[in-house]
Amino acid sequence: MLTKQHLALFRAALRYFEDELCPHGSAGQQSYFDEPVQAAWTADEVQSLREWLRTCELKYASYDPKAMTLKGGMLSDSPEQARTLSENQKFEIASLLLGQTDQ
Repeated sequence: MLTKQHLALFRAALRYFEDELCPHGSAGQQSYFDEPVQAAWTADEVQSLREWLRTCELKYASYDPKAMTLKGGMLSDSPEQARTLSENQKFEIASLLLGQTDQ
């Protein structure tokens, strides 16, 4: 389950990627992807993603995997709160990363 600690690690990894791999272009980046990517990431693109992650809110919700729907009608600040708001304890907990889209 995604936590704020995970988001901090993602931002740190992106900072490393920006500082150490972007200067080397596609040749230096490709071996770090588990699936091929079309083009090299620029330092500006990585920095933009890192900053976007900094502005995101992490929320949780009850999730019915069979129906592929969120349940309970409310987002929660913690997995525990999402679980208590759920009518069915068998539902899974979904991690939701809420951020503004580029306009």
